[in-house]
Amino acid sequence: MTTLGKHYVTCFCDQCLGVNTVHESTRKRHMKKARLEDCEPGRVPLHGFTTLTSYLLCTQIIRLYNKYPGVTQQCINDILRLVATLLGSLVSQHQIPQTFKDLERCLDDFLVPVQKFTACKEECQLFLGDQHQCQQPSCKGEISSRAYTYIPIVPRLRQMFSIAELSEHLQSHQKQRDSGSNSVSDIHESSAWKELYGPTGMFAGDHRAIALEYSADGFAPFHHTTSDPYSIEHQASLILNFPPNIRCEPGLTLLHGLIPGPKAPKEESYNTYLRPLVDELEEIENGNVMVYDAYKKEEFRLRVTMLIHVHDFPGQAKSFHGQGSGGKHACPICRAKGEHAPCLSKVIYRSGREFLAPDDLLRFDRSFPGGEVEEGVPRMRDYAKETIATAAIGVLTAEANRSAPRSQERRVAKRAMEVAVEMGARKRCSEFDRLGNMEASKIAVEGMHTIQGVAKNVHGLLNGHKDGKSVRQHEETLGRFPGCYPDEAGKFGAAPFTLTSDQKLLADGRLKMISIPEGKGCLPMDMFANFHSMKSHTWHIVLLKGVYPFTLRGMLGGPQRQALTRFCFALSLCAARTVHLDQLPQLERAFHHSLCLMDREYPETLKTILWHMMRHFPQFVAKYGPLHSYWMFYFERQIHYHVSRLHNTRHPEVSMTNSHRIDVLCTLMEIATRNHPAIGTSAVKSEAATLQSEDSNHLKTAYMKSYPQLAVSYKDLCQEAGGADFRHWIPRRPLRTEEEKFLLQPRQHIRKWYSHRRKSVFWRSQQRWGNKGSVVYQRDRVLGTVCFGHVMYFFNHVLSGKDHTFCAVKWYATPIEDECKLFGCNPKTSHPWLNPFVPIDDLSDPLIVAHESGDKVFIFDFMDKNRSVEILQWLVET
Repeated sequence: MTTLGKHYVTCFCDQCLGVNTVHESTRKRHMKKARLEDCEPGRVPLHGFTTLTSYLLCTQIIRLYNKYPGVTQQCINDILRLVATLLGSLVSQHQIPQTFKDLERCLDDFLVPVQKFTACKEECQLFLGDQHQCQQPSCKGEISSRAYTYIPIVPRLRQMFSIAELSEHLQSHQKQRDSGSNSVSDIHESSAWKELYGPTGMFAGDHRAIALEYSADGFAPFHHTTSDPYSIEHQASLILNFPPNIRCEPGLTLLHGLIPGPKAPKEESYNTYLRPLVDELEEIENGNVMVYDAYKKEEFRLRVTMLIHVHDFPGQAKSFHGQGSGGKHACPICRAKGEHAPCLSKVIYRSGREFLAPDDLLRFDRSFPGGEVEEGVPRMRDYAKETIATAAIGVLTAEANRSAPRSQERRVAKRAMEVAVEMGARKRCSEFDRLGNMEASKIAVEGMHTIQGVAKNVHGLLNGHKDGKSVRQHEETLGRFPGCYPDEAGKFGAAPFTLTSDQKLLADGRLKMISIPEGKGCLPMDMFANFHSMKSHTWHIVLLKGVYPFTLRGMLGGPQRQALTRFCFALSLCAARTVHLDQLPQLERAFHHSLCLMDREYPETLKTILWHMMRHFPQFVAKYGPLHSYWMFYFERQIHYHVSRLHNTRHPEVSMTNSHRIDVLCTLMEIATRNHPAIGTSAVKSEAATLQSEDSNHLKTAYMKSYPQLAVSYKDLCQEAGGADFRHWIPRRPLRTEEEKFLLQPRQHIRKWYSHRRKSVFWRSQQRWGNKGSVVYQRDRVLGTVCFGHVMYFFNHVLSGKDHTFCAVKWYATPIEDECKLFGCNPKTSHPWLNPFVPIDDLSDPLIVAHESGDKVFIFDFMDKNRSVEILQWLVET
């Protein structure tokens, strides 16, 4: 709020946007009108016999139109007439729009406002409204056909804070930040978050300040329908203040804009489309935006920052004007220098041993390429100094461009730019550099695309797809892997890092034994015999879930197989959903050691920039928490969500932007009116059953584990009864209802079924699905050992008038760890004392397993804290 007089101020509501000067009372009225919870039309019911408001009905109807692109406006008109006819037969007056246009006008005041820009011919400037006076000589006042729609941040945040429930969610991160836990499962528990919101941090303890996670990614909306590629750039941010369970909801993410196609913007014009976003962030930094907090019922000064930037490698190079994957100084974090390999026709990075601990024996191993002892350490980039140098070179180049085309000044400036880029400097400054708090550690190493690219290269080398004459010739120049070099005819034999034809068939046979739970992805059946283009999630399963250690047992060379197994387990620990702070130093040491073993035992064709970027994973895990908090799976889902709501193929950017605005309105209106849509659940067929006497005792034990007060009562009353039968024993005190029913014996009648779903987790009974049934795990609280078992059935039991859901599990005997570091169990054996009945809330998620034969089951993705300690200890000791 900017004060211009005693009673006149600048209003920053959604209508004024900081342009109008109004009286203080008028500004308060504008701010109150902008609140969705207090809007008068939202409280008007359709008629006197319902609480459903006209605005809520309108949002539900327009959400149907938005969700299904095949629904036409004429269809909406017919639905509105039908609703009006039904209401007209009940009441004489109702407030229902008659046409789709009336429906749009009814909701237009509540849609988030947008700013429509037009780019000049060379896309060096954006113009708002009818002003099109570009000062660049090359543009000559001409206008480009690109129209860019920008969605401001402030109106969106103002709407969210005006809803008490959302405002509370935006401030709930304080509890998780102050929990004091040693485990980090989200960015709220990371050191960067605690530093940002700490007393001495940027926000100085203001938990209403907003931290964003920005991402930009290109996509083709018509890649299945046209041969002519159409590229759109997606600019969006996640509001990190939200809890993880609602953070990625489409209606709660910030879509900044869609850079229009049909071609991707040139790198030099990318800053142009970032300018509106950075301008707004600068305005917020100046402290000129006041927002009403409906949760605490007060106004406060809004503060926003970009905490972290998440891009794939091409997007990172565009946003910050760094070198691409073919550059020798492509890493945005450190100053590692790549080398061009003539045989491979690409740049490789050999500086991996710099990341090892000073006393690591691999530093003194002379079998690495070069045959030298490694004494160097990684040098991190100084982003502030690079920004100053890049800006100085930019000024020199701009002044030189004003001179004659072939003048000495222009040649000197051009050569200075080339030398600076060769030494690792950026080509030009980014718009984000204007914010003042930009640093290299905010450019995250994105886990989704990095792991996907590394998995593709490793798998292509294993099945021979990326192993060829050039790879063998390069290794011949280094004197590695003798006996594998190509002969005069260009033919070469088998190598210890590739699979033979028979081994590929055997590995594919083992691959078919793997059973992946529903909702966790799938694997192709012939992944080794043929190289498939798989989704990122599938590559993550292959590299992180133990697929390679299981399928490649007894294959490859011994050192190669051991190095790959260590690499898979080290990477799975680094990319785990939960990171334990006390394990981070050992994890970093083991992770770099496993990467260097892969460098030694596999060809150098793996050492691309993505392989080098993986070396920075521990650094970002220590600062920002687990990798899943800042990878691009969420943004990729958002892009798919926008494409699925594309109505107009002639103007896809405008259509997707309008669809997003409607989604935002529908989400906020439902939350503001407390009318959350019900989650549909499929009906499960159940059957009546009766428990045996032995099962009743197991059920009593399960109840005592779930309800400690019953266990205490049972123990005390047993001592009082002195071993007498409870049915003929008279207690000294009157028993509570649940105690009486529990002591006499739980009722034996149950309702049984064979599958169960909870949110996105789905369990299947092995009695109905066989090997496709779910396998779960449980820690023995007495011995601390882990036990695995398959789900037999689910049942519902009633105790003291309350329904309780349990899962019956057949627990296997104690598992044995195989040479591939996977647990193996015999499904024909059973555990002697574990309770088969587990409360549904205590049931673990189903695991990825492989049924190799009738008497052995391999467990893949089991990784709790005790198991991570065991794996980490194995990595460090060996």
